[in-house]
Amino acid sequence: MITLDPKETYKLPIKNGYLDISVSQDPDYPGLDIEYVDDKESEEFADDNIHTRPRVLIECPNETGNLRALIWSDTKSEDYNTRIEFETASDRLPEKDKVMTITQNIDAETILSAEDGKIRVDFVHIGEGYNGDYNPDDPDDAKLIRFDVYAKGIEGFDKNEWVDVDDASYCTTLTVDTPIEELVKKITVVFNEYRNVYDHIIAGGSVKKLGETLSWI
Repeated sequence: MITLDPKETYKLPIKNGYLDISVSQDPDYPGLDIEYVDDKESEEFADDNIHTRPRVLIECPNETGNLRALIWSDTKSEDYNTRIEFETASDRLPEKDKVMTITQNIDAETILSAEDGKIRVDFVHIGEGYNGDYNPDDPDDAKLIRFDVYAKGIEGFDKNEWVDVDDASYCTTLTVDTPIEELVKKITVVFNEYRNVYDHIIAGGSVKKLGETLSWI
């Protein structure tokens, strides 16, 4: 595999011109931008008309994770005129075969996050202790971890939107100084329990008792 330098532009010679290739600059839309530059371009557009070169942008937006191509084939328009959404091998996998990924320290509150594209569980610390808000002056208090559960595919929302699952946010007995290896094990347990009832969740079923049970993890 060759890694392209985002600071460089690459030129691939082809018949009657070359492909101008660069890495997309927006980190939220990683991809590859390819323009065709014709050897006769200066003659063809000698009248200085506004034009757009033949162009293909292949990208995978972080927000959706869906691979797509945007195509500019109308030289008189600055906007793309064709959009293709690709189906990948991962899209065709049965849901049970999709891989759960765990990410650490997403933001100031989120310690761990586990998701597979359908269910997401976050371990967060939002200032809670044993008796409400964490009290730094109490040597017996501790910073506790809460889990929040989200799902995609809930009726009434965009299929790619993470939606809070009702009655699936609970403070646990886990503390922020729990070894990360142990937290990974715990978040995997919570994730699997909610993943097993995913169909029940998107059908509008209650998971309150499950959350109450898992809060003692």
